[in-house]
Amino acid sequence: MGDHLKNTVSRGQGYNQTASLGGHAIEVSTQEDAAGKLISLAITLPKEGSFARGLISGIASSVSIGLEHGVPLEAYVDEFTFSKFEPAGIVSGNPSIKNATSMLDYVFRELAITYLQRDDLAHVANSSVRNRSEEDPVSAGLSSMKEREKIALSCVFMSRSLETYLSETAHRKPNDEGSLDDWNEMRVEIEYLIGQLNELRSMLLVAESSERHSIDEKKQRLFDRVGVFFTRHSDAMDTSVKMSLAAGFVGLFNLMGATMAVATPVVLAVFGGATVVSLLKGSSSELPK
Repeated sequence: MGDHLKNTVSRGQGYNQTASLGGHAIEVSTQEDAAGKLISLAITLPKEGSFARGLISGIASSVSIGLEHGVPLEAYVDEFTFSKFEPAGIVSGNPSIKNATSMLDYVFRELAITYLQRDDLAHVANSSVRNRSEEDPVSAGLSSMKEREKIALSCVFMSRSLETYLSETAHRKPNDEGSLDDWNEMRVEIEYLIGQLNELRSMLLVAESSERHSIDEKKQRLFDRVGVFFTRHSDAMDTSVKMSLAAGFVGLFNLMGATMAVATPVVLAVFGGATVVSLLKGSSSELPK
């Protein structure tokens, strides 16, 4: 979609949010009770055909009925996040979600982040974008234990995502020797990244400021290795998987206070040069001034 899409959020008795998923406009509207709890949901696809509009509207209505009768939002989030069908891909117009595997994945990530404080389902935490400091980009984001915990949670999410990928692809061992060597090398590098993420998570949860220098070194090493990994192996991964992993790592880098230059090798390896230019233009308002 074009740049005219805005993240227009009006609070009070609910909110409206408009974004684009894979070039398809999607509008989410909610209603809340006096305590701020979600009680009703509407999903609109303004540029789709009547079949798609009616289907998604019916799903939203059924969710609203369920909420009215006591079904917890958590149940819908667990059911619909990570669901996979087209349209899918890059999300624009949402400050927290940069990639989704389906429209329902996008909608229930948005609701989980807003109403359940599920930062683990966000690619970029809103507070990290608004409160980014002017300090050294590799050291940004560590001003409080709360910020450390956010980054540590994102490390856990990415580590588990990589572990899941290793588990789901264990049976895909290629037959020819050359491809087998590349396959084994990729898995070794994934295991290394998992180890780095887990070590960084542990270091972040140590409150002593004496750990600051070691954390900075660990972060820089992770930046470098992730860039190398995607440059070498992105072609070997399914498109939806590499896009999801790339978006997750870019979100983690953003939480850490890294500049776009740090994330560019990942984006370039996964999406290509034209998309990098588009992302840079589309996210210019979110970059450090």
